[in-house]
Amino acid sequence: MSLNIPDFEAKGWFISQEGINLIAETHPEAKSLDDYIQCAKDMDIRSLTTQGFNKTEEKLTQIPSPVVLQVTEVRNISIPSTNQAEQHPRQLSVLLTDGKAKFKAVEMNGKVDGIK
Repeated sequence: MSLNIPDFEAKGWFISQEGINLIAETHPEAKSLDDYIQCAKDMDIRSLTTQGFNKTEEKLTQIPSPVVLQVTEVRNISIPSTNQAEQHPRQLSVLLTDGKAKFKAVEMNGKVDGIK
C-alpha cells in the first residue's frame, strides 16, 4: 500500500515523508494507514515531523481540527512543585507539541477527561 502525507493529514497527523519512512523502518509489520497511526502513537511525534500542522509562517488564531498533539509535560500549578504527589485541588498546566511548535494549555472549569 502506498501511503502519502495527505492521507495522514486527513486524520490529523502532520507527519513528514521522513516520519513515514521511520515508521516503516521501525515497524515493518505496519501495512495500512491505521497500522502506521497505531505505531506513531507509541513514538515521539518530534521525530515524525519537520513542519507540524502550521505550514505557513503566519500566526494562527486557532488550532485546526482534526489535529494530533502529544502531551510532553503535565504540572499542577495550584501547589508548589515539591508537593506535586500530594492530594490537593488541582489546576493543571499541560505542555503540548505538534512535533515542531509547543503549546501551553491550562485545565479550567473542572477536570478534563483523560488527564489524571
